Amino acid sequence: MIEHEDPEDEARWQKRKASLAYRWETLRTRWRHLWSDFLHRHIIRIWSVDCRCDFGPNTRYTGDYCDPCGLMLYANFSILVTFVEKEMFQSFVAWDAEEMVERRDKILGLYNWWTKDRNKAWEDLYAELDAIETAEGPAMRFGKVDPKTQTGRIHLAKSPRRDAAHRRWTELDQEDQSRLEALIGIRGHLWT
Repeated sequence: MIEHEDPEDEARWQKRKASLAYRWETLRTRWRHLWSDFLHRHIIRIWSVDCRCDFGPNTRYTGDYCDPCGLMLYANFSILVTFVEKEMFQSFVAWDAEEMVERRDKILGLYNWWTKDRNKAWEDLYAELDAIETAEGPAMRFGKVDPKTQTGRIHLAKSPRRDAAHRRWTELDQEDQSRLEALIGIRGHLWT
């Protein structure tokens, strides 16, 4: 610490020190805002998927939280839908040409499955699950909590209808996976 004999020098020094601290804090705040703005505009925007986007009226996705496994499916097929509806037939590519017919059929097959067939199958399954829950009660219920260990048991209801619905769920999920893999397989053909 600097000691000053003259009180005026001491006051001047304190004023200068306060000014430097203020300038440093202002500079730090501005830097923080610039860095945050840069991250938001250039990094986060590029590398993240906006979970609030609308994937269309034919999907059960509501724009709220979605597990990444489901979000990946919706995001990729949303790109396909945008391509088919806005770009595919507005381009110079001759989709009726002999060598393009197979590619076109694959693209339109996935598009029709996503916009029509898939939603019907999943809606039927959800209706069945709602009917089972109405008739048989909830699929899961929680047991009493042990006060010593603070743990409880989860009881899963079993029935032939629930087992059939679970098997159907697994089949539909496997179909989603295979269609997503098919979409990745035709990725190179989605150009105009």
